Amino acid sequence: MARPKKDDRIRREMCSRFVLAMDRLGMSASEVARALGYANATTIAKVLKGEAFVDVERLYLLSKIETTDGRRIDLNWLICGHPIASPHVGGGSTTDAPK
Repeated sequence: MARPKKDDRIRREMCSRFVLAMDRLGMSASEVARALGYANATTIAKVLKGEAFVDVERLYLLSKIETTDGRRIDLNWLICGHPIASPHVGGGSTTDAPK
């Protein structure tokens, strides 16, 4: 059976939120690529263009990165566009890191 085609609109929306998350973290494409374990920034460049998205293991690593004030990216917001619980900084892109 043929694999269903992925929805380009959904991917582009997630990529747009990923770019916002990078901005909230204050990280460049090369810094994010390094933090997520990529050898270079090629995949992140594709994310910036809305052409690809990172895999689940890279999302896990992204969720561990903290802003200077101790907040983390809300992965529910990143993927679905809806924050999970507490107040979020920057349109729902970060949450308070656990103490």
